[in-house]
Amino acid sequence: MAFNLFKKKDKKEKKPAAPAQVEAATEAGEAGELVATPPPVSGRSVIKRMHLSEKSSRVQAYNQYVFVVDKKATKPQVATEVHERYKVDVRSVKITKLPSKNMRVGLREGKTSGVTKAVVVLKAGQSIATS
Repeated sequence: MAFNLFKKKDKKEKKPAAPAQVEAATEAGEAGELVATPPPVSGRSVIKRMHLSEKSSRVQAYNQYVFVVDKKATKPQVATEVHERYKVDVRSVKITKLPSKNMRVGLREGKTSGVTKAVVVLKAGQSIATS
């Protein structure tokens, strides 16, 4: 007699969301739209500076702008601050974290600081002036 030790257990069916929760979610923001939250309590700016490079200049043609942001910044915080600072409507935000790298100058060794970048997509017809 063999025992099946790897038999999967029956999963319980997930209950659909209550109608009140679905209505509250649609009232808060349309599908695909970010719901803004207030900036962090510390009062500091989440956005440090605009990141200007060849690649970031190319994506501006597609209404995408790249910013260097605080390491603990969230997507709603970045969206709120871009909206307040530049008076534009934000469609989406993507955040990427670049790790620090080892570097050496002569005999001295050290590390570069890691960077957190946010790619902000604006609604069609809107732009941010870059210098």
